[in-house]
Amino acid sequence: MRGKQNRDEGLFTYVRLEELVPKDHMLRAIDRWIDFGCVEQETRALYSHTGRPSVDPGVLIRMLVVGYLYGITSERRLCQEVQLNLAYRWFCGLRLEDKVPDHSTFTKNRYGRFGESGLFRTLFEQIVAQAVAHGLVKGRHLTVDATTVQANASLDSLEPIMVSMSPDTYLREVKEQNPVAGEVAEDGQGQKPKLSNATHRSRTDPDARLFSKPFQKTQLAYSDNVLMDNAHRVIVEVEVTEPNLHDEGQVAGAMLERSRLVTGIEPETVAGDKATAMEPRCAGSARPA
Repeated sequence: MRGKQNRDEGLFTYVRLEELVPKDHMLRAIDRWIDFGCVEQETRALYSHTGRPSVDPGVLIRMLVVGYLYGITSERRLCQEVQLNLAYRWFCGLRLEDKVPDHSTFTKNRYGRFGESGLFRTLFEQIVAQAVAHGLVKGRHLTVDATTVQANASLDSLEPIMVSMSPDTYLREVKEQNPVAGEVAEDGQGQKPKLSNATHRSRTDPDARLFSKPFQKTQLAYSDNVLMDNAHRVIVEVEVTEPNLHDEGQVAGAMLERSRLVTGIEPETVAGDKATAMEPRCAGSARPA
């Protein structure tokens, strides 16, 4: 007998969200092995004890983790994906009848309450400590490298820096800093004005800096510095800096020192490319590979 699907919704639906998520789903493993308990502790002082209840900060952090794991960079789209995806809902602790937080809530908390409190750094260090406790980090052999990440800002957003110094002092500092220069579209007189990190900033992303490589166009970018344990390829330290190849060694040394203080890692060797030529005082007791 041929069946026919009835698309009329019932008045009540009895279903457990837990049963709808596959047993081998990646988010199940993360939920099982990573403890997000520090979020509640670190954010307790950031909220008032009176007034209307806010969105649980643990839900927001878990949603941000989903966005990172699945490459969802738009907060508006992230809310839409959590609304539709049952596995995302389950991981974030949202029931089928729960309302997904509005995308504006992410903006206020990511750059305001969370960003100013150092919550992300604390959460990162706590997860690394959990990886160490589970034996995933050996700490004997590390690898360090930096990747240039293009900023979400165009050269058209550059505008002159308003300086509060004499012209001679300003020109002397520009010369000493040896800035990275680039060219943009012609100005009103048919000339291409020179731009540099010493003279211009992006109005949409003031922290981004001009950067260029041979045979590549100048762009606004950052440098993502990563320190990784080789045993199970676990990232134990990270630092976002200006895109300056000459500073990679110093940044690597600072990350090594910070990982030693936070997790007690004392590596035997540290591998890196030519740009990561660390000074002995920065590398500590590690022997560059």
